[in-house]
Amino acid sequence: RETQDTSAVKTTRHNIARILTVLTEKKREEAKQ
Repeated sequence: RETQDTSAVKTTRHNIARILTVLTEKKREEAKQ
């Protein structure tokens, strides 16, 4: 059970980090225009 919870947390953090990266890239592109 603990292993699954830890895996879920890692997956969630990874997804959040990826989303933040995408949003940051979009902001950078908008700033260039």
